[in-house]
Amino acid sequence: MTTPLAGRRIVLVVPQFPQLSETFIVTKAVGLLSRGWDIHVVCSASDPRQWAAFGTDHAVHALQARVHVAPDLSPGPGLPVRVARSLASLRSAPRPVLRRYLRDPTSPPVRRVRDLAVDATIVGLRPEVVHFEFGSLAVGRLALGTRTGAAVTVSFRGYDLNYVGLDRPDHYREVWDHAAAVHVLGADLWRRAVHRGAPPGLHHAVIPPAIDVDAIEP
Repeated sequence: MTTPLAGRRIVLVVPQFPQLSETFIVTKAVGLLSRGWDIHVVCSASDPRQWAAFGTDHAVHALQARVHVAPDLSPGPGLPVRVARSLASLRSAPRPVLRRYLRDPTSPPVRRVRDLAVDATIVGLRPEVVHFEFGSLAVGRLALGTRTGAAVTVSFRGYDLNYVGLDRPDHYREVWDHAAAVHVLGADLWRRAVHRGAPPGLHHAVIPPAIDVDAIEP
């Protein structure tokens, strides 16, 4: 089964892919790919042992060429080399997008270059939708939508709303102001999001976790 929008490029942003502890993300990516979406995953790490743990016949292996590990840009030895590797992803990036990054009047010049280096792997993929799988990953990244023209969406899964940034009242202000939509796992999490500043009218989807009961034999 395909959707009317099948073929559109979606980038999922996660800390690591794949992970046995996050089979829900693997299932989503595999499912979207099987329905005709042009799915890519951008992550900070991809461990061969995790790929092997899924078994050789698992559908996740169809995604191997679609997983892109972004260089680590944290301070430390070799940072200039890692920045150069990141910026190399921009060879095919649209010139108007690069100009929007480098000429953004709302951000200081050093921050603009830093943002471009951080986002380079995503920018080079030319996505139409960028989805952050955890709310905490989206903080400081929402300008990506304005600069690339992609719709940016965010999932909140509980920890990010109940524990992250509680000492900062506006921790998710940028998300509330600029995300095209958010996804939460339940109505209580949406109430929590509103309590933490999300406008009640913000586009959102409540999609509770579920299992295929027919696949389980008691």
